[in-house]
Amino acid sequence: MNNYRYTKLTKWLVVAILLASCQSNKQQVGPSTSRCESPLPKKTKLNLDSDASTSKMQEQEEGFDLNKFAAFPELIQKEIIRKLPAKVLLEKLLPRFTAVIQKAYCKGQPYLIQDTISKEDVNLIKKVGITHIRYILPENDNKDENKKKIYNLLNALAKSLLPSLEQIELKNENGSYITEVDLSNKYRCYAEISLLSKVAHLDGVNLTDCHIGRYGVNQLIKSNLNDLRKLDIQNNRIRDANVIANLLKKYTNLERLNLAENGFRFSASDEAEAALGQLSKLKKLKINSGVYDYSEYNLSSEGEDQPFLDEHDIISHNAVFNQVETSSIKTLAQLPNLQWLYITCPFDSVIDDSNLDDLVKLTNLKKLRLCADSIIDYPDNYTNHDRTLIMQLTKLTNLKYLWLDTSGYDIREDKMEALQAALPNVQVINVDHFEDLNEDDYDFSDEDAYDFFKPT
Repeated sequence: MNNYRYTKLTKWLVVAILLASCQSNKQQVGPSTSRCESPLPKKTKLNLDSDASTSKMQEQEEGFDLNKFAAFPELIQKEIIRKLPAKVLLEKLLPRFTAVIQKAYCKGQPYLIQDTISKEDVNLIKKVGITHIRYILPENDNKDENKKKIYNLLNALAKSLLPSLEQIELKNENGSYITEVDLSNKYRCYAEISLLSKVAHLDGVNLTDCHIGRYGVNQLIKSNLNDLRKLDIQNNRIRDANVIANLLKKYTNLERLNLAENGFRFSASDEAEAALGQLSKLKKLKINSGVYDYSEYNLSSEGEDQPFLDEHDIISHNAVFNQVETSSIKTLAQLPNLQWLYITCPFDSVIDDSNLDDLVKLTNLKKLRLCADSIIDYPDNYTNHDRTLIMQLTKLTNLKYLWLDTSGYDIREDKMEALQAALPNVQVINVDHFEDLNEDDYDFSDEDAYDFFKPT
């Protein structure tokens, strides 16, 4: 009987010792040895009423219990911090818990911004020195609204001069990355361009109509956008062909490139033409036939709002020359993967019998727009210009769309019929240089969007 009691007492004593040991382990959580730790496994159960405390702290800012928060182990503190709004972190936890906030937000656990960035978000990022940000764009089919929200994010971050910022993740609500940034029509958005290198997985940038000039192109070159595949810098007052050469040498993996409405000539720089010829992955290219002549500069007074305007960027409107000349067409013929070629021609024709043979070597072309003045048949009173060069375009057997710009004269009906008969599966479009295309008259259904081919 005594042995039985002794055995039973021993068992209860062992249980008590084990329980005391577990409680001791819970209360002795050592400091973190790493700035950024992995979150707790899902199976781990947090005690100390941490989940309930977090909910109350998030919903009732006035009721935040700093003493209770301080009593939690650091691991739990970081979990709570990630659920608190920036206002509470600024007002309640700084500067005492700055180090813990830094550990809570790092590459593995970036600071989360949803929909709109607030002043409190910016202040917290700046004061704490947060290095990684994740922005979640709400689901919305309005592209203009989405563009505005991303611009506002970059603009707010750029204005705050955040030297500690290392990475910006742009994500949709479904978790996928936003890989293209549209800054079009944002006048001289130099500060926002400087942040592009921090955007994760960025492969496309649209800077149409930003007037960034040579200075902005140099910023793009310095940005080291390693994943860049799509670049649109149309209408940016870029006159220097050498800076374009440096840009193309830097981003050799470009697949889509829009250089239209700028004031440089490829022929002015051997390096520029050579760099263009090295873009072996290029599939879509939009360039000018004619551009403004900048030989006489209209040097207007430069105020504080024009700090980077120089003789390379100012338009004179005196004369025109060809951005793409015969040598450039020969360079284009070296691009085996080119599928879209859009040569705008607001002033003069560049395609004639001297380089048409090179153009038709681009046998993978699906969409082609070019000035046709020199290769079409004119009315009877211009019979001395009569020629049949246009039929050479029938060698482009993979074409789906052929857009021929003319200077007010339609292609002669018999030649148009012959061209259409030779290319039965091609949508042939003939419009005046300066007329907008009525898209209702044509079927533009295709696997690719047609916006790249719209009139400038």
